[in-house]
Amino acid sequence: MAIFNLLNQSGQEFRPAEVIDRYIRNLSKAKSGYISCDEDIIDSMDTMTAVQGEKQTGVIHFTLQFEPEELTDPQIAYAIAQQIANYIEQEYQVCFAVHEDSEKIHIHFVFHSIRYIDGNRFSGSTQENLCLAENIAEVLSYYGIGLTDVFRAVGT
Repeated sequence: MAIFNLLNQSGQEFRPAEVIDRYIRNLSKAKSGYISCDEDIIDSMDTMTAVQGEKQTGVIHFTLQFEPEELTDPQIAYAIAQQIANYIEQEYQVCFAVHEDSEKIHIHFVFHSIRYIDGNRFSGSTQENLCLAENIAEVLSYYGIGLTDVFRAVGT
């Protein structure tokens, strides 16, 4: 079963350059090059932050980790990530990368904490986290993969 791990604490946001440039897009981790974060993603997030009248761009960071017996193909992990990102990008700017730097393939997702539709922030509330986890579980079910202990993983 896959593990959903929301790395932000409730209300905490990470700085995008630290997460995206230094970690997510690191080719020693994303060995197959399955990275959706283009060169302009941070500038795009900064622009959207300014348009919404905010001072600092923040991002939400989470991972989805797979056991070796359920997923070993980074191309399938990329397909899963694209489907999850399609859900998130309905409201937020998002990027992701498939990392293969350990025995378990995992996907790192980063999305802008400000919803571009109305300027509201992702609060990290139980309800928001569960909606995200439910979408992830729905995508994974298509691949015959379950989601482990969602309630503990999202901090409820």
